[in-house]
Amino acid sequence: MRRASWLCLPVVAMVALTIPSAATAQARGDELTKFRNRESAVWESVKNKEVESIRKVFQKDYVGVYDNGIMGLNDEIDGISKMTIRDYRLSDVKVRNLDPSTVIVTSKVVVDGDANGQSMSGTYNSMTVWQRSGN
Repeated sequence: MRRASWLCLPVVAMVALTIPSAATAQARGDELTKFRNRESAVWESVKNKEVESIRKVFQKDYVGVYDNGIMGLNDEIDGISKMTIRDYRLSDVKVRNLDPSTVIVTSKVVVDGDANGQSMSGTYNSMTVWQRSGN
């Protein structure tokens, strides 16, 4: 009889260990969906040239790093006004928590558009830092 109770203990321990990981996987899935939606909303605002929506999301000390230089918020807004995005598609979205209030989101973005009369269509690697502050 003792052997039977010892055999059941590892099974109970294995079941107990899998329950938190399932909850963690669900939380990660929820977080991925939340940040994928946020990234899509920003891209949609850029596509529609909704300058005020963009200003609300970006911090005043925003910095964007591109192959043609480092841009602040006003430069970014100016650049957005000069581009036309006909379509975009996010893929390979990954979320990494740096701390309880800071998240890095990486993705690939396929863009169909132009800027200053030249095509900017292509696939871009994107990284966004989301930081919660206040409410």
